[in-house]
Amino acid sequence: EAEREERGLPLEGLNWRAFGLGKGPGKVLGPKGRASHSTRAKPLAESAPELAQALQDVRGDGAEPAGMRSLTASRGAGGASTLTYDEVALLFRRFQGAGRGTVQYSGPLMALLDMPSWNVALRKLLQVYRGLGDHEAFKLELLRHADADLRLTAKDLQEALHVLFQRTGQRAKAEELLLLAHKLVSDHSGGAAGVAAARVASFCFDEAERQEWRAVATRLRSAAKNAYLAGVDVEQLLAEQDQRGQGCISLQRFKAFLAQLGPHGRLSSRDVNMCCRHFSRREADSDLQRQEGHEGSSPEEPVSLSTFMAFLGKSYGGNLAARLRSLLGTADGDPSRGAA
Repeated sequence: EAEREERGLPLEGLNWRAFGLGKGPGKVLGPKGRASHSTRAKPLAESAPELAQALQDVRGDGAEPAGMRSLTASRGAGGASTLTYDEVALLFRRFQGAGRGTVQYSGPLMALLDMPSWNVALRKLLQVYRGLGDHEAFKLELLRHADADLRLTAKDLQEALHVLFQRTGQRAKAEELLLLAHKLVSDHSGGAAGVAAARVASFCFDEAERQEWRAVATRLRSAAKNAYLAGVDVEQLLAEQDQRGQGCISLQRFKAFLAQLGPHGRLSSRDVNMCCRHFSRREADSDLQRQEGHEGSSPEEPVSLSTFMAFLGKSYGGNLAARLRSLLGTADGDPSRGAA
């Protein structure tokens, strides 16, 4: 108390939980030395007499000691990321609801708090990418805004995205385009002044493939599960395509295997091509692979059978005879060891 009086801090009036708001001495504290529920539940509003007087004292002459923390001007350790009490009170008055002590959060306040989301902005960008239907056209538009080194600054990329969004009729806020541009430049520039236009196009291709694969993978697992439930030995079907016993098959034979799973699921020709690209050992690095119906791989590129069975959550043991030999502990078809 002596320190409070010495520094001139108007703190006693703010302690309304302890001192209460009763009009008489008997109404301040309850029978157990505690403020009543109505007193403790009183909202901390600027219209409260104690708080209003305290704020008036702080704002009044401005002659408080240098070490005193103003109740209205301090932002704390967060700096610009925090709000002062005056700013909170201003927001409360600006968006005050019809009822007393309420805030109308729908409408203008939600619009004010509507910050751009990376996931939403990326989803819109991929819709633009798919809407063009041509990877080369997408990359060409980026190159039109690139410099002599075929690189894009954040500003150049934002302008290119604005043109692409307008061409496809996709609506996007300026904040979303700004977020996309800065995020792509910062993540894929490699420390250079800008990001390569081909790298941005490649990112869109890879991300579109990844999202499309998630849906195809669900349908493929469902087809394999239905085949198992129908009594089909999926591993045997796969092993029958490996006539040389090398543990991998060509894409043409992999397509034949997927055709056998067709009756047990809903795998379209586009799904089959996506499966071939995903399980092929060769990474998808061709710009034309994203076009409709393009396989993106040659028949000589093998598909690992163990990788496919791992995708189904199983290990690959070969055809039925090989699995029986492994189960019985035989080797190289020697029945004597199994009999033992």
